[in-house]
Amino acid sequence: MTQPALSPFAWVRRALGIGALFVTLGWVIGLFGAISRPWIGMILGAIGLFLFGSAWAASRIGGAGVGAGFIGFVAALGMAIEGHHALVATRAVIVEQPSLASWDPSSDIIALHVRELRHLHRQEGWARVRRGSGKSASATSTVVAPLFDAGVQRVVGFHCRGIQAPPHRDGAWVISSAAWSGSGPVDCGLALSMSVAKCQKAGIAIAEGAERRMVEVFASEGELRRAHNLRMAVAIPMTFLLLYAVLVLCFARKGAASVD
Repeated sequence: MTQPALSPFAWVRRALGIGALFVTLGWVIGLFGAISRPWIGMILGAIGLFLFGSAWAASRIGGAGVGAGFIGFVAALGMAIEGHHALVATRAVIVEQPSLASWDPSSDIIALHVRELRHLHRQEGWARVRRGSGKSASATSTVVAPLFDAGVQRVVGFHCRGIQAPPHRDGAWVISSAAWSGSGPVDCGLALSMSVAKCQKAGIAIAEGAERRMVEVFASEGELRRAHNLRMAVAIPMTFLLLYAVLVLCFARKGAASVD
């Protein structure tokens, strides 16, 4: 006997259930990544939800399953990144140090309160790095700014960011960029070398080991503690889910007819 086709109402109920399930799974996967490593949550979200999840959902609700899988992946991605930022920002123990120059990046200390650090924007280094080859190749642009400590009259560290990210303000509270990213030491390669060369050309002294001190700078402890977008990690998938629900309702008959 052949299975009877789904009614539009039954299809809508199934599609909405799968969409809600994928968002919930995305948050759970993202939270796991936030606690362990953000990239783990991203990979699990991409493979588990967007690839295999979409395929399974498509067999149940047709083309709408791809949309559900994508929303689940967005939920996992946002929670992995911003969940990790929230954990680091709220749980980091801030250690008092006279200068960033006295901090050892290989130590267990990841957050410090130091003397005021000023970004030397004229000595920033910019580089575009191409990773991979062929169709899988990607290019990223980074900007590295030297951090100047007026107390010791030298550059004591650096701040690396993506070209589209807004520059941080000057401040005295810092978090290790390696701990912030959750992916180990930050490698800004050519951009860092260019920044160092500009400092040397301008006659600005660089403290020993400054190239290893990659940090995120904040103007106050409160700004450091709030340096995450956890609300957006929840709001964006919910917005997509709402749009998905509207489209599901609008195309209920076609959706039901697409499922064997």
